[in-house]
Amino acid sequence: MTLVNLAQVLQPALEQGYAVGGLVTLGWEDMKAYVAAAEAENCPVILQAGPSCRAHTPLPVLGKMFQTLAEAASVPVVAHLDHGYTFEDCKTALESGFTSLMFDGSRKPLQQNIDETAKVVEMAHAAGISCEGEIGFVGYSGGESSNGTDPAEAAKFSRDSGVDALAISVGNVHLQQKKDGGLDLDRIAEIEAMTSVPLVIHGGSGVPNDSERCWLQRPLFASLTLERSCVLLLVLHYARQLLQTQLVLIGCRF
Repeated sequence: MTLVNLAQVLQPALEQGYAVGGLVTLGWEDMKAYVAAAEAENCPVILQAGPSCRAHTPLPVLGKMFQTLAEAASVPVVAHLDHGYTFEDCKTALESGFTSLMFDGSRKPLQQNIDETAKVVEMAHAAGISCEGEIGFVGYSGGESSNGTDPAEAAKFSRDSGVDALAISVGNVHLQQKKDGGLDLDRIAEIEAMTSVPLVIHGGSGVPNDSERCWLQRPLFASLTLERSCVLLLVLHYARQLLQTQLVLIGCRF
């Protein structure tokens, strides 16, 4: 099965009420493990190249790696640029064979974020691929604080930018290892009611299990792309097989 774009996996999820795992990758070993786990579960998978991954592997190389895995996979695979901060980042990813781009203008004023995201959306759609944007700001554990998503701003951003998926800040935090706090389910419901695109929860590794079960049991919240997936144990299992080691850390980095 070949690469697919983000909309091709998220729209069915939105309509049928299930979540899709978006997994941040660091290298070939974890990419291969994630695809193997997705095949074992017979579910689509979103392979994400975030800033940490791109710091040591160029986008053209990552694009080839994603393509190679997708061509041999029995499930849909999305090659996704995670947190592209500039138009050039996104353009390079597109030219490298990625099928989905995230332009992250969440630190910028609302209108600037809309305008810059819309330009990336236009470029992506012209090439037949998808684009994710972020409204509000998802903070980092031990670093920048979050700025929660305003539902009315989310509606305006979604409508005016034309994104295919919308990352929101609703209690989720990047790089959080302890399952503290939880998601603001009421805020998610407000945003869902005012928008029509799939919602994205970044920082899924820090979301408490009770919050996960709550939204996954309700179709209202089911169309969320997580930065970790319910097949994590399978990922670790396949990673152990691939690396032939007793301790696998790569499957725990999100």
